[in-house]
Amino acid sequence: METIIKSIEDKLRTLVPELKWIDQDFGQLELENPPVNFPCALIDVQEVDWENTTQLDQQGDTLVNIRVAFRVYDRSNIHAPTPLRQRAVAHFSVLKKIKKHLHGAEDAEANYNSLKCIKTRRNKTIDPRVYTMSFNTTLFDNREHQETTKPPLKIIRKRL
Repeated sequence: METIIKSIEDKLRTLVPELKWIDQDFGQLELENPPVNFPCALIDVQEVDWENTTQLDQQGDTLVNIRVAFRVYDRSNIHAPTPLRQRAVAHFSVLKKIKKHLHGAEDAEANYNSLKCIKTRRNKTIDPRVYTMSFNTTLFDNREHQETTKPPLKIIRKRL
């Protein structure tokens, strides 16, 4: 699972430079003073439903959640000056960019196939403003095809 998280982190770092902090989600946003820079993306493999494909190989339907958090201070009401209104909704372009670059992304080296964005929902926190983007993929664990080094068997002979 660490390979899919690292792969997504690398894609976001390269393709969405607006993000100031990219990390695994350890609950940082639940702290009173979150130890992150905003905007941030926090990645979590929420669940994997594994099934056997051979004796050792498995594949799993995988749910990846990315919490994207922003500090939004500008006003967006119709009486606010246009520059303020534009800044107040700028975070939507970051969400759109994340979806654009991750939906359909795959990484054979990280053992997952095409990510599919299935949901974006806004959490009801006021500050920071947090959106959870959910992606489905299939994760592969191909142990049967990996070289393994097994220790030699010890044969113990008993004298009768």
